[in-house]
Amino acid sequence: MTAMVARPVGSAELKRNAAAQEAVNKEWDNLRRRGVWKESNVRERADVIAEAKAAGREVQFGRVHCICVEKNSELPLGDPKRRYKGRAVFLGNQVVNQDYQQAMFAELGNAPASMEAARLNDWYACLPGHSGGTTDGVQAYCQARLLGVECWIALPWTAVIDTETWRVYGDPVTILEYALYGHVDSPTSWEVHCDAELAAAGFDRIGAEWPSVYFHHNLRLLLTVYVDDFKLSGPEGHLDAGWKLIAERIEIEPPTPFGLYLGVRQHMTDMTLPDGSRVRGMEYEMTDFLKQCVQKYRELADFQGDFPQVGTPFLSSESEPGPARAPAKAVSGVMPGTVADEDEGPDEAEKGELASVAAQIVMKVLYAARAVRLDLLRAVQGLARCMTKWTRRSDAELFRLIAYIDTTVELRLVGWVGDEMKDIHPHLYSDADFAG
Repeated sequence: MTAMVARPVGSAELKRNAAAQEAVNKEWDNLRRRGVWKESNVRERADVIAEAKAAGREVQFGRVHCICVEKNSELPLGDPKRRYKGRAVFLGNQVVNQDYQQAMFAELGNAPASMEAARLNDWYACLPGHSGGTTDGVQAYCQARLLGVECWIALPWTAVIDTETWRVYGDPVTILEYALYGHVDSPTSWEVHCDAELAAAGFDRIGAEWPSVYFHHNLRLLLTVYVDDFKLSGPEGHLDAGWKLIAERIEIEPPTPFGLYLGVRQHMTDMTLPDGSRVRGMEYEMTDFLKQCVQKYRELADFQGDFPQVGTPFLSSESEPGPARAPAKAVSGVMPGTVADEDEGPDEAEKGELASVAAQIVMKVLYAARAVRLDLLRAVQGLARCMTKWTRRSDAELFRLIAYIDTTVELRLVGWVGDEMKDIHPHLYSDADFAG
C-alpha cells in the first residue's frame, strides 16, 4: 500500500539487518507465549480433513507468514519512534476448506473510530482543566479468541521450535486459537473482545453513529479506539484512573502524552489569537512525511532539479490547456456546449510519462491530505480521477502539486478551544441532499 507510513523490509534486507531479524524473532516468540497456536497440537492435514468430512462440518486451512516493516521511516535516524517491527500475518487470500474449495467467510464487519472521532477527542482534551494521551494495544488482535469457522494453519519452519516432532508429519497443521492479522474475521473478533472488556471497565458506547467511541460517565473520560490505537481525554486528574481501568482488562503499552498518532505529530499548546484572547489548542504536522512524498516523486519521476516556489497546488486555468473551461463551440456532429475529442490539445490526448507510477505518488499524498493538509485535497482528488486516463496534462498537474508541497512543507493544521464547557453547544446542519 503506497499510502501507508510503514516502509516494507524485503527479504534481502532482512537477511543482512540484525535489528529487523530481532523484530521478526520477537514476533514469533510473543505469539507462542500468547498461545495463538499450540505447537504441541500438531496434526496431519489429511486427518483433519477426514474427520471434518465424517462429521459433516466445515474447517478452513491457511498459511502464516511473517513480514517486517520499518515504522515511521519518514523520521530521522535515531528517533525512538523509528523502529523495525515484525508482524506474523495470516495469508487471507490463500484459504481453502476441507474440499480444497475457496473458503467462504461470514464477513461480520467492524467499525473503527473515524478521523472525526479522533478530533473530537482532541477537542475534549483542550477544554480547561482537561488533557489527554495515547497508547497502543499489545498485539491487540492476538488478545481475542478467533470467531467464525475453525481454522488450521501451516507455519514456516523458522516459526517452529519443536521441529523434530513436526518433521514426523508430511503436511503438519495446527489450529489457530486467537485472532491473527490477515484473517478476515480477526478485526471483528478483536472489536467484540475490546468492546466487552471496555464495557466491563465502565466505558459506555456513545452510539452507533460514533463506532468505537466510548465515555466513562463517572470519570468523565472520552475514549476512541482505532484498531489497536487508544486515545483518552478528560479531566487531567482522572486520566491515570481511566488508563488503569483499561489496563486491568486489555494489555496496553504505557500511556504517553499526545505525540505521534496514526502518522501525525500532534501536541497541545497555549496560543494567543489575533484579538489577544488566550486559548488552548492542538497542532498537527506531517513535515517529515511530506518530505518523503517529495522524495518519492524525485525517485519515480527521475527529477533531480529544484522545484519552483508556487502559491497554489493548481495550474493556471487558461482555456487553451484546459478545453473543459473553454467557451462552447458548435462543431459539426457535436452537441453545442460540449468539446469535441478532436479539439483536445496534445496535452489532453497523449499518455503521460508518469502514468505507470502516478498512483504511488498521489495515494501517498492522499493520506497527508486527509489527515492534516486539507489544502491538498482538491488537487489530489482531481488527479485521482485521472489514474485510468493519465495524460501529459496530468504530468504537469502532479508536478505542480509536488512543487506546492515542497514550498509549503512546514504548514500545519491548528485547532483551539477558548470556551468553558458550559458555553459550548452542538450545532447541526444538513447538506443540500437532506443529509443523505
